Amino acid sequence: MEETLNTIGIQTKLLHSKSVFNREETQEIFGCTHRTLKSFENKKWISPKKFKNRNYYTADDILRCIESQFNLSNNNSWQKMW
Repeated sequence: MEETLNTIGIQTKLLHSKSVFNREETQEIFGCTHRTLKSFENKKWISPKKFKNRNYYTADDILRCIESQFNLSNNNSWQKMW
């Protein structure tokens, strides 16, 4: 699965480095802009947790967002996709 994530441009080393990420780190993981991340939120693919007026995202939220973008329901689908 990690190889697949690298193929689609996800920064897996950063994704696996810790469990909670701020907005800037999440953008770096996805390789996207702030506007794209807000678009993901508007489409309900990912939802931030707020703490002291800052958005934070968990690693599980990020992985669920990737799965929803590729319409995947479980980890076995990753293998079938490629």
